[in-house]
Amino acid sequence: ARYWTGRALAWITANPRAYLALLGMKLQTLWNGFEIPDNYHYVFMRRHFLPALWPLVTFSFVAPLALVGAVMPFWRRRDVTALYIACFGYLATVLLFYVRGRYRMQAVPLLILFAGLGIDHLARALLARRWAAVAALSAGLVAAVWFTNREYCEPPHHGLNATCLGGDTWFDSEWLKLAEWYRNAGQLETAIGYAKRAQECSRPRSVGWNLAWLGELHTMRVDELMRAGRRAEAAPHIAGAEEAYRTAVRAGYRPGVMQSHLGTLYSIAGRPAEAITALEAAAAARALDAAGMRRLAVAYVSVGRCEDARQTLERLDRARGLSELTTDSRAVLAPCEGRS
Repeated sequence: ARYWTGRALAWITANPRAYLALLGMKLQTLWNGFEIPDNYHYVFMRRHFLPALWPLVTFSFVAPLALVGAVMPFWRRRDVTALYIACFGYLATVLLFYVRGRYRMQAVPLLILFAGLGIDHLARALLARRWAAVAALSAGLVAAVWFTNREYCEPPHHGLNATCLGGDTWFDSEWLKLAEWYRNAGQLETAIGYAKRAQECSRPRSVGWNLAWLGELHTMRVDELMRAGRRAEAAPHIAGAEEAYRTAVRAGYRPGVMQSHLGTLYSIAGRPAEAITALEAAAAARALDAAGMRRLAVAYVSVGRCEDARQTLERLDRARGLSELTTDSRAVLAPCEGRS
């Protein structure tokens, strides 16, 4: 903790203007109506799985009223000073460290009290026909609504995509969590369905990551069906995985790794020539692991390129610190025996 505190303070001292700009950005996210997800994506859950929450108020409703209610000379009201300190002191700690919906939530009960106070201010002014006060409070409320409910966006930075707080931002990550759950439960068709939902999001966290997930799930289903001898049923999944991986390559997402995954797909599907092309591209990009090298050797043997297979296996075994081919490598080369 001391190390990171020191790093942070050193950066703040050296970059005071950048730090103030950063605080300004964080202040906008702190008061934005969008709930930035951490453990759970509240907006996603509310929209797709918990419709009973729709009639309930959200931060978007509470925050503008709370800002209006909080604008008062609290130092003249000792009975509410502690409320200000508790609420805004806590929010200050969130601002300094890490803005997330679940950290901001602790302040909401106190903000609801300020929201009630804002409603009370406006109601009293209306009943007393103090039109100047009504106009001032209404203008403040409109400004607060705009500030808290506008779609705040940040440009790309530090390798991250541009992000806007609103709409279906980061919904794709939630769909992939469901896909992962069903994958682990052995229900690959359902998992693929949820992975496809992730592709439909208009604001994905990572297009390439989503495509890689979809391709992997299709590949797992291909392996499952091919082992069961259901080649015809595997065909659409082969096409789906192929399209996902190739689209990821075109998008520039880890092209070497995607080529390796393509090679795995073609190996499972019994298409050795295409597996060789993909795996060689992965090797050229230095993205081929030991399993991939073995698959490449097997593909070479399948098309009769025995010397290429031998050289690949020798490189693999040398990388393991072995001077001779292992029993497993010799088994791969066994079909080559007797070939010229």
